Amino acid sequence: MAGGVLLSTIEPTLATTGDPFGVMYAALPSWLGVIYFLVAAGGLIPQCIISLRSARINLATIGINVSQRTSLLIHGVIIIAIPIYVLFISGNFLSNFEIFLNFLGICLASWVAIFLGDSVMSRKNGYAVSLMQPDSPVHYNWGGIISWIIATVTGFLFTNNAVWNGPFAHDIFRDNSLGVFVSAIVAIVCIIVSHLISGTTKSSEEVA
Repeated sequence: MAGGVLLSTIEPTLATTGDPFGVMYAALPSWLGVIYFLVAAGGLIPQCIISLRSARINLATIGINVSQRTSLLIHGVIIIAIPIYVLFISGNFLSNFEIFLNFLGICLASWVAIFLGDSVMSRKNGYAVSLMQPDSPVHYNWGGIISWIIATVTGFLFTNNAVWNGPFAHDIFRDNSLGVFVSAIVAIVCIIVSHLISGTTKSSEEVA
């Protein structure tokens, strides 16, 4: 990010160009471009390896049980197909990347808000090991799931980009990323309401 800020002072078109890599390499000495590539690859490759190794676990959490080999194959195809489409088929890397980040930001903001809210209100001593056992009576945190769906959909309603125009994306919500903050705020409200409802239900069951 710091490098991008410095480069934008040399090449003001860096932030708006459809080919940021071409502009970047034109502004930098050729030898520095090689170092940049090695640093970027060195940072991304370990993350990809860790993500691939944990991919099977991620699938298992949503009820899809496959072998490690099958999981690696599925995610390998996805990892290869997306860059090929973005770089060689779509023809506009920056625009597609911004759309991807916009949608991803909304989904992640609501998820993080729910995770933190649930941790503060219900998991002060950490997650109970019994909840993670196969024979656990609780398989899904429906309050968190429903809260995430509501918050994410609400964030999309206040967001607009090249492929989506939310019905409430007007005035201060037009052409910016405020939908990310809306989704986070709605997620916090929803998880609080879910926690209160859950607490009320448990109290009623104890009285009964």
